[in-house]
Amino acid sequence: MESKPRPRYDLLWKSMIEDLMADLLVFVEPDVGKMVDLDRGFEYVDKELIELFPDPEMTNMKVVDKLVKVFLRDGTERWILLHVEIQGNYSKEFPKRMFDYFVRLRKRDRLVAAIAVLTG
Repeated sequence: MESKPRPRYDLLWKSMIEDLMADLLVFVEPDVGKMVDLDRGFEYVDKELIELFPDPEMTNMKVVDKLVKVFLRDGTERWILLHVEIQGNYSKEFPKRMFDYFVRLRKRDRLVAAIAVLTG
């Protein structure tokens, strides 16, 4: 019996996150609209993550990552690393991955807010 290929749920998650980014940010931090101009929209800069992690082992992780540039009400920009872990079981490497992403982005002189959304 031939096995069916696994669906690419990460693509669905990425699309859903982009469609619902403002709602997700408000869910995580209800007062985010006081600082972030949610009406201005978002710029997705995921290629920055690929540049930070060119190692094939890192890009083969079973996670969905979004790097989002938001604009503050005063007109300045801020990057938010949104890291969505899509797996049903515990991964002890998850905190380390989040920390590695944060450190590598900070080394680029970017202020970063890391948000972890765990799904089961």
